[in-house]
Amino acid sequence: VLPLYTALVWLLASEARHPTRRVYLVIPLLLIWANLHGSAALAAMLTMLLGAIELARSRGRSGLRSVLLLVLPPLAVLATPYGPMETARYYLLLLVDPPFGRELVTEWRRSEPGWDTLAFYALAALAALVVYLGRRRLTGFDLATLAFTFAGAVLAIRGIPWFALACLVLLPVAIGRSLEGRVARTPRRLDGYLSYAAAAFLAIVVVVALARNDSWYETNWPLRAVASVENAARAPDTRVFATSRDADWLLFHIPELRGRLAYDVRFEIYDRETFERIVRFRGEQREDWKSLADGYEVVVFETDQEPSSHVEDFLDEPGARALYGDERITVIRRAAPASAAP
Repeated sequence: VLPLYTALVWLLASEARHPTRRVYLVIPLLLIWANLHGSAALAAMLTMLLGAIELARSRGRSGLRSVLLLVLPPLAVLATPYGPMETARYYLLLLVDPPFGRELVTEWRRSEPGWDTLAFYALAALAALVVYLGRRRLTGFDLATLAFTFAGAVLAIRGIPWFALACLVLLPVAIGRSLEGRVARTPRRLDGYLSYAAAAFLAIVVVVALARNDSWYETNWPLRAVASVENAARAPDTRVFATSRDADWLLFHIPELRGRLAYDVRFEIYDRETFERIVRFRGEQREDWKSLADGYEVVVFETDQEPSSHVEDFLDEPGARALYGDERITVIRRAAPASAAP
């Protein structure tokens, strides 16, 4: 969705300067985005931001356009196969009441100043300087978008890319004329060379990506592990427990596991109790850490991430045996589930 986001910011920034009917292209864009990724909420909020700014600037006289920009985006985001009520519940959990503590999920942690966030804060400082010097060439929407995405990046590490891309679209507007005025004609020619070079590089990347076979993309996911899981889970009632890195990969190769494979890496859809059980399983052993895998006959471990004692604990169960194992992943078949799966 990153290209969609870049296109959205460009479209809205253009419409903030010269309003046209082209702004309604944002609605089909949001419909596509809502069915790809939960960040469609950010796209809807930026669109509504433009509507609110126009409405406030005209003192309520901007008419139907501003009202539609405020009303249609949230409706478009709710248009998913899950239905509007379930989709609204998802966004409520994601944005208002997430079940996970933000300190427990890396990408949701605050962007505290440090070496890991040095580039972000350096960009923010540069952006502040550019905005101050070129503020007359920026619209209220430009400034609000930069402030809004910066706040989101501070609140959560995963918000940094949205701020960075907003800077790439909007900051050149603040400095463009100054750069063009210093060297006559040269920037236009240089822009052409850079554009052709970027297009050629992108074409090469696409060709190389398409030329690679599937095995190259799965270097870190051994197919022998897939085969062992598939053989062990042939019975339609056999349940498989696989943690975040491997669950989608297994489902991609073995679509028959749908409905009997744990778990989903979208932590925001869990209730708080389930998420806390996941944390206990992934952390140091506690008395009930193992209960998360109750009811699953096949257990797939990330050997290089889970506590090493987990594998031994499961293999100590009567009748349990390892079907596959390497330094990356271990597949264990249990004799019988401990209890009904949650």
